[in-house]
Formats: sequence, structure tokens, C-alpha cells
Amino acid sequence: MTTPRFDAFTTALVAALTADASIGGAGIPVYDGPTVRGDADTTLVIVGGRFDDEDTDAGSFTLDWRTDGGASATQDETITLNGAVQYWDGDADVAAARAGAFAVLGYIDSVIRADTDLGVTALLWCHITSGSVRQELRSGAICIVDFTITARAII
Repeated sequence: MTTPRFDAFTTALVAALTADASIGGAGIPVYDGPTVRGDADTTLVIVGGRFDDEDTDAGSFTLDWRTDGGASATQDETITLNGAVQYWDGDADVAAARAGAFAVLGYIDSVIRADTDLGVTALLWCHITSGSVRQELRSGAICIVDFTITARAII
């Protein structure tokens, strides 16, 4: 039986980010969705969710039949995985919070560029494909970058 790679990809990305010296190794917690509650004044990464109580969508996948003339058919799988970076500055410096959030997003990008299949069988590639930015002032400046990673597999 062939199964979609969404689960394996999500698990591998959480493990890779947790192991990375600039993210998990630097003390930034990496959560395997859903959204985290009660961590408003901290820096963190969410994989498979958003930092929003109303948006609990981990991502999606689509499968399309692939015919390459052989006896066995395969499927193209396209995965879209939601994630978020929250960076808390502690001061009222929005620019510093934004710079910090984008630095963490850059570390995530570096991890997936260094190993575009993350060791997941049948995964061809993955990369960050979109994002949105929110900035807030609470007990300091906070910048939240919601992002989407797209991946492709042949299963």
C-alpha cells in the first residue's frame, strides 16, 4: 500500500528543525502543531499549524495519477505544509522583532535547502513558497510570520 508522504514529511521537518543548531539547538522550541496557546511572550516555531486559535489547518496534500507507460502506476503528491515563526523582542522595537522572525525563517530555509528531501522516501524536494507577516505590541514587540512549505513526492 502506498501512503501519502504528508505525515512523514511533517515528522522529518520537526526533527530536522529541532536538531538544527540555530533553531532547536539555540533553545527555540519547535512544536509539531496544532497552534500553541499560552506562549505569547516567547520565540517559537510551529510546524503543521499557525499561531492563531482560529486557524488549525496543518496543511494539505493532493494526489494525481502518473502514467509512465510501465505496468505499475504511481502518483504525484503535492504537499502544502503550514508553519509559523513567532519572535518576541521584549522591547517595543518592532523592527528588531521583524528582523528576528526573518532570521529564524532564514534558518528554516537553510535546513530545507541543505537536505531538500529530509530523508523522506519518495520526496523529491521542498521549499518555502509563501508567507504573511503580523506585527503586534503587547509586553514587547512580536512579529509572527506564517509560512507555507510546498513539497513534491512520487509515490
